[in-house]
Amino acid sequence: MSVITKRHSQQRDVSARLAERYHQEYEWSDSRAVEACLRSDLASTTHKSAIRFWVQQLGMESNTGYSVLRALYFSPGHRMLQGDIGNYIQITSASITYLVDVLEEQGLLRRAVDASNRRAKMISLTDLGVETCRRVIPAIAQLMNRALAGFSDEEKRLFIDFLDRFWRNSAAELTEGSSEAKAAR
Repeated sequence: MSVITKRHSQQRDVSARLAERYHQEYEWSDSRAVEACLRSDLASTTHKSAIRFWVQQLGMESNTGYSVLRALYFSPGHRMLQGDIGNYIQITSASITYLVDVLEEQGLLRRAVDASNRRAKMISLTDLGVETCRRVIPAIAQLMNRALAGFSDEEKRLFIDFLDRFWRNSAAELTEGSSEAKAAR
């Protein structure tokens, strides 16, 4: 058994035991829901680690830097407003400013004042940035394909539907909160 397979097996067992512990402590707790959430966190963390590993193997420093370059690469003219990039990849304005500074220093993108709004910054890929994207993005796309290897097209569709529903339910907690969460405050 590989180290990764053994670690996954251990984490799977921990998730199952912890979910059962929740149910023992809180009878109303749905142990399958808790286990699904714990496994989702584990899968997300592992997938992000795999992307980080390959991004670094391909010469980039961070997943977030990769996300900035990917957003620019797939935008018309390989350019976007700095604020729009931050919104697209869901990071703060301070974080996007830092990342743009780092990526600009590496020669991967350039920043200019937006002609239509002098307070806004237009970010665009340099030739080196485009070249880097042409090397890194296909490698990460292959990783994504491998992550769902063995899934049929129907299973992928269902998986996407389940993730969307999970996301909507979780996002509702951010805006509305549940009556149970409000009562606990």
